Amino acid sequence: MALTTKKPMIQDSAAAPRKKLPHELTDEDFEKVTVAGRGGGPAAAPAQPAVEEKPKGVKMGNKRQISHTITAEDLAEADRWAKRLGLGRAGFINMAIAEKTARLRAEIEPK
Repeated sequence: MALTTKKPMIQDSAAAPRKKLPHELTDEDFEKVTVAGRGGGPAAAPAQPAVEEKPKGVKMGNKRQISHTITAEDLAEADRWAKRLGLGRAGFINMAIAEKTARLRAEIEPK
């Protein structure tokens, strides 16, 4: 009977360094990408002092991917409106959030 040897399942840690995953970005890295990516300056700065908080979601380009739970009825209505407006579901949801936050900002925040 011949004996065979198997390669170890764990790779040598001295191998090539692995790429940083999106959720491993430091707050400093995230700020460089988001603020600098929007042009920096006063328009890109938050209206209130930033609270030291770890960014939520998974970084996808210049956006964040999140998970959201919605009722079946609301999802069906969002899909109907998206189709009617010629948008995808995510595009419609992004548009709705942007419009509502702009409206709230205009109504609530002092001028």
